This record gives sequence, structure tokens and C-alpha cells, in this order.
Amino acid sequence: MINPRTADPWAIMRTDELAASTAERAARGAWYTPRAVAEQITALAFPPVGEATPLFVVDPTCGGGAFLVVALDALVQRGVPAEEALRRIGGLDIDAGAVDTARRALAAWADRHGVRARPERVQQADALGPWPESWPVPDLVLGNPPFASPLRSAAGPAGLPPAAEAFRARHRTELGPYADLAAIHLLNAAHRLDATTGRLALVVPQSMLAGR
Repeated sequence: MINPRTADPWAIMRTDELAASTAERAARGAWYTPRAVAEQITALAFPPVGEATPLFVVDPTCGGGAFLVVALDALVQRGVPAEEALRRIGGLDIDAGAVDTARRALAAWADRHGVRARPERVQQADALGPWPESWPVPDLVLGNPPFASPLRSAAGPAGLPPAAEAFRARHRTELGPYADLAAIHLLNAAHRLDATTGRLALVVPQSMLAGR
């Protein structure tokens, strides 16, 4: 048993990643983000040191919390107190196990910085549905959305979860008939951002970059 009060947040995430079977991850379209990838993307997405730091950072498909932990580190490196940094992040995930992992990883991060854990910063919810009413409009959205293809996924009759299929139907002009979950989450995140200062950095599959 890992003690969250002494553990490295990355050790918590890695342990839970290894506990999930490949078949389980594929069924959810969940692919865990290596630390180096999360750090590189976050470094590119954050404004340079000396400029205004993000006021609210969201990972709408946070999984075990990799991007949330990196965002917290980036905020602290820019002079934001650890307790305030925890108030500036929010994570959503549809999977209860992923939410539990992310909460434990953030608790370990908080303990290492000597502040109170805030498990409510990560909530179990579908990012394609309503976001918590208490959340402000984000000025940075980071993450690694699920990559399930509607042509191969067994998630539902149309190859996508119902909420994703409904979102694609509402935005058929932008997404077209074969948009996968990554494209759907990308458009959803863009709609959620602050229209003036918003920044968006999501991992996307090559198939999406090559498609029209």
C-alpha cells in the first residue's frame, strides 16, 4: 500500500497504470501520458515566466492526473503559493478509478508542499456534459483526451458513448461524420475557453491531424 503522505505523485499514477489491463485501457480509449510529454506540452502552453500566470487550468479528461500535477508545478515555479495553485486547477474524468488515482496523486503533491489536500478539485463527470457551476471560465485547457475511433470502438451503437455522439450531432458541420473522441473533446474544450485569453493544448492522434 502506497502512503500518499510520503509517495511521489508519479509513483501513484504509475502503479495504477500498471494495474489496468491493456484491454481495459483500450475499451475506454485511455492512454496514459508519460511525464516528459505532459511537462513539454505544459511548458509550451504556459505563458513565459514573468507574464501573467493562468487563473484557472482544466484537464477535462484528466485520467490519473498527470497534467494537473505538472500544471501545479508550473504555477508554483511562477510564484503562485501551493495552496492557491490547488484552487487554480480542475480535473474531470468519466472513470471513477481514474478520479481516485488523480485525487491521491494531488493529495501527495499537496502533502509534499505542506498544504491541505483538495479532493474536490477532481470530479467524476463527462466533460461533454455540464462542468461544475463553481468553476470559472478556464484560460488554459490541457490534457490527453481519449482516442477511441467511432469506426472501431464498441462504446455504443454508433461507435461512441451517447454524450459524444450527441455532441457530434450538434456540431456535425465542424466535426463531420467520422470525428473520433479526440476531435470531439478538442472542439468542446475550445468552446469552454475564455474567448480573450484562452490557451488550448491537447494531445491529438495523427489520424486527426491528417484528416480534413
